[in-house]
Amino acid sequence: MEAVPALLPGLTEDATAHELMRSALGTSLQRLLDNHRRVQRGGDDDAVRKLRVAMRRIRYDLVTFGKIIDADASRALRRPLRDLGTPLGELRNCEVLVQRLSERLAGEDPNPDTAGQRLLATAREQHATAREIAFAAMAEPLFDETVMAVATMVEAPPLRVAALTPVAPLLREAIRGSWRDLRDQVRRAHRKKTDEELHATRIAAKRTRYAAESVAPVLGPHAAEFAIRLAALQSVLGRHQDGIVTAQWLEAMVDTDPSLAIMGSGLAALERREAAVAEAEWPPAWAEIRALPPGVLWAEPASDRKEPVADDLASPDDAP
Repeated sequence: MEAVPALLPGLTEDATAHELMRSALGTSLQRLLDNHRRVQRGGDDDAVRKLRVAMRRIRYDLVTFGKIIDADASRALRRPLRDLGTPLGELRNCEVLVQRLSERLAGEDPNPDTAGQRLLATAREQHATAREIAFAAMAEPLFDETVMAVATMVEAPPLRVAALTPVAPLLREAIRGSWRDLRDQVRRAHRKKTDEELHATRIAAKRTRYAAESVAPVLGPHAAEFAIRLAALQSVLGRHQDGIVTAQWLEAMVDTDPSLAIMGSGLAALERREAAVAEAEWPPAWAEIRALPPGVLWAEPASDRKEPVADDLASPDDAP
């Protein structure tokens, strides 16, 4: 299961379809295997996140390379990767919750009967349950079968185009598609101003970032810089989402047990305050992306833009 085909050296703008698929999917497969071992051993606080990211990157790469790889083979592999990633996502969410509560309660009374420690104990119990479910999923035959399917695809990619076809033109089209999806989602978030739309914007930014990182070896430094700025936007929106999810969990706990009201409501207010700070920071992060030269890889010429310019989004409350 752990044999990974040797990766090719750095790709160039002349890369072929076969070279690109082997390099991109092979890199993600190696990360998946490495972090799977770390999760199994324990002791690496970030291994679960990295394993989940490796699975997600393979899924997103299969979408990004949709004009290069066979559609049926792509769908057949994306489905189990998604199913395996779901319990890892739940585990990761529990890890974030325990971490945030632990930091908030670091200076509080350690008596287990206090409201704060009871909240933390519940979060840890949920984390333990999520860990059992995630480890059980990774022990199922589906996990090994999926890893082997990825390895087979790395070794012999099921291509829709000739193996020696230069892929740069196809990748430019792919990243423009991701960019348009992100731009449309930003418009919705700008208009509706809800937590749900900001979360959807984070997901769209993540997908576009992964696409940019995957094509950067072929399309060059502009795509790499694009990915860096997308990562900054994703980080800001991630902080917002973590705060909102933690606040919602605390508020649900208070609804279940009123004796937790004072501590739970106070912690939830702190989380929502931090989320509000992050919410104020996302328009400037988006403006940094929009400041990149248009028409290079991902955006239409300025005359074709139909969205508010960056300066408009820098002050969403002032927008009509």
